[in-house]
Amino acid sequence: TIRKPIDEVARSHLVDFGKYCAEILPKYIEKVQITSGDELELLIIPEGVVPVLQFLKDHHTAQFVNLVDIAGMDVPTTIRKPIDEVARSHLVDFGKYCAEILPKYIEKVQITSGDELELLIIPEGVVPVLQFLKDHHTAQFVSLVDIAGMDVPSRPNRFE
Repeated sequence: TIRKPIDEVARSHLVDFGKYCAEILPKYIEKVQITSGDELELLIIPEGVVPVLQFLKDHHTAQFVNLVDIAGMDVPTTIRKPIDEVARSHLVDFGKYCAEILPKYIEKVQITSGDELELLIIPEGVVPVLQFLKDHHTAQFVSLVDIAGMDVPSRPNRFE
């Protein structure tokens, strides 16, 4: 729960890399900033999620292997309305459908907080699963709320 601040050289590298990303992908990146927690934050237009993730994964300068968080918001809200059982059932069915279509990438499907579909995927599945959710006629997602990953250096397969 306590974050060790990064040194100024590392912070400078983050700033430079953020500027570099914005120069390479100006069509998709609206803003680059370093958060108070010393994290690089790229504000991306919805159409840019897949291309930016592909860049961060594949480009020789980036080669990110762990994605910590992507967050977006469709409609500003502070109060969550309870979901009805029919809608929940549709989420469960859609999660099962995704797992059947993409078994190579999806390890687990679950519903959290009563109304959020979670697809737990392998690292290589980020781009294909996002592409599916965006383009498939059954899905056609237009808003991505959260992607999270975890780095546990003591494990042989350290990224979860």
